[in-house]
Amino acid sequence: MLLTACQKEVDLQDLGGSGTGTGTNNAVITGNWNFAGLSAKTNVAISVSQAGHDVKAVTTSEYSSQNNIGTLTITNNQFIFVGIGHTVNGAANVKAYLNGILFDNTDEPFDEITPPADNTLDYVRNNNDSLSFTNAVAICPILQVKPPRFPQGQWVQE
Repeated sequence: MLLTACQKEVDLQDLGGSGTGTGTNNAVITGNWNFAGLSAKTNVAISVSQAGHDVKAVTTSEYSSQNNIGTLTITNNQFIFVGIGHTVNGAANVKAYLNGILFDNTDEPFDEITPPADNTLDYVRNNNDSLSFTNAVAICPILQVKPPRFPQGQWVQE
């Protein structure tokens, strides 16, 4: 399962009033955005049974990207990524079980560089908080980070 979420920067907006807002300030998403980074919290479990034994491996990691570069231009029907890249480093914890008993627990370091990449994705805006992408495998053009990841991109409007 892959879940992606983005939010328009709201910290610096002075909306006045009690903070209840009208819910209409998120109506416009078009514009130019700088890639501020991604974060991931992963959990992958693989189980096999063979010769009467159950073997299971569970890998978890949590990380945020560094050295983030690139821009996103959002038009009324396209996301246009230009030069999106970053680095990620950390460790993935791997626990191995045999018949339900933990027999190995290790941390596997990773240090990955995702070189700048470009991509254009078509979309349809369903409403103020829902988009449908018609030609996307993943929302960002960055598919090279290991271990498997579930990115949550962060974008800051220029």
